[in-house]
Amino acid sequence: MAKLLHIQASPMAERSYSIRTARFFLEAYQAANPRDVIEELDLWKTALPAFDAAAASGKYKIMRGLDRRCPGHRAAEDG
Repeated sequence: MAKLLHIQASPMAERSYSIRTARFFLEAYQAANPRDVIEELDLWKTALPAFDAAAASGKYKIMRGLDRRCPGHRAAEDG
């Protein structure tokens, strides 16, 4: 069993051709792979944490073991 993550990023909802195309693909995929799980993430309906350039920089510094007091450190840990 596999898991397929479908990320919907169009704000146009059902008026979106890309969403219609994705829906067609997902239905065909599920029919061909009935044991697989399709997980959907709609970016317009999901509360996402704020994550800016400072947070991204802080995250990379944490991953490399650099100074944990950098300006983006707190944002990286919170996000």
